[in-house]
Amino acid sequence: LVLTQRGHKPVIFEKSNELGGLFLTASAMTFKENDKDLITWYKREIEKAGIEVHLGTEVNDLNTLHGFDDIIVATGSVPRTFTDVLKDKKEVGDKVLFIGGGQSSCEAAYDLLLNFGKHPIIVEYAGDLVAAQATCLANTSYLRDAMEYHKVPV
Repeated sequence: LVLTQRGHKPVIFEKSNELGGLFLTASAMTFKENDKDLITWYKREIEKAGIEVHLGTEVNDLNTLHGFDDIIVATGSVPRTFTDVLKDKKEVGDKVLFIGGGQSSCEAAYDLLLNFGKHPIIVEYAGDLVAAQATCLANTSYLRDAMEYHKVPV
């Protein structure tokens, strides 16, 4: 949408049959109505802007994309659960995105940062990390301070 606003003519090639990527998974919970609405808005705006979209089209070789001035590759990521990462010790990349800044996410981010040298990023809808009530104040304060001290993007 931004490229279109700046006078370019982008073309989207999407491997799956629906736009949204991992945001579709992140918005799947019943209480994520606003996220679902945002995805719908993006799809509608893309259509209104007349952006060419090729769904169900996997691009395996960038050389097949002749005629474009520039190519932006958005390969997505590999989703993991807390069990995958913390209990089963599955490998994660250098940058790890946590969708939700609750206690579990902040603790996992802290562990990956300090013990494995990873670079966590936390996305939280609420105005603060660990915003749930009835959470131990010592834990909450420590996690907030640790994220700030280690300059974890929130």
